[in-house]
Amino acid sequence: MEDLVFKTVHCNLCKHQFKTPRVKRKKQKAITTDPDFCVHYESENPIYYYVAVCPQCGYSFTEAFKRPKKGIEEKVPSLDDDYLRQRDADIAEKSYWRAIECAMVQEERSAVLAGLYHHLAWVYRLKGDKEKEKEALQKAYQYYYTTYQETYAGDTGRIMYLLGEISRRLGNYKEAVFYLAKVANDRTIADPGLTRQAREIWQRAREEYKEETAQEEESPQE
Repeated sequence: MEDLVFKTVHCNLCKHQFKTPRVKRKKQKAITTDPDFCVHYESENPIYYYVAVCPQCGYSFTEAFKRPKKGIEEKVPSLDDDYLRQRDADIAEKSYWRAIECAMVQEERSAVLAGLYHHLAWVYRLKGDKEKEKEALQKAYQYYYTTYQETYAGDTGRIMYLLGEISRRLGNYKEAVFYLAKVANDRTIADPGLTRQAREIWQRAREEYKEETAQEEESPQE
């Protein structure tokens, strides 16, 4: 508990004021970061505390949520745990599913749902549950793709990168190469670090695609 601080927030739905746990910045000691931006920490992981859960009405949300629509109160999932305490991976998992349900009820933007499913995939990764991680990544990909279509005229570099990296993690190497190449060769992207990382992962995806193709060619035809 010494790694946590309690932030005062207001529930956007019932207006109840409560304190939700967050990891103190000075206690956030990162060990490594995966190519899809999942950060592994030495102690408490901030990923577990991304969702705030109102202890009065059960509404579960993040800072990215828009103002909820009227009349959704009855569709909010009932409280099933105490979320105003130190969280482990299991409690974090439940908090994300609650937020996803609330986001669906109020028809949140695709970008918000993409982020929730992506964070949920990270929780499963930290738990070592590869099958559920894959399922969550597939959902994240679907919503990132919708976001990409909706914002095609805007700054889509990070979205394209995530479409490529998530495709690679799901074993869709041809698709991964396509998106990562677009980022690697796009000189309009303002973040040079993203472009550089895209080039590195693009090379990795190309090698993986070549290996997959070679294995298919070697496999006996039925």
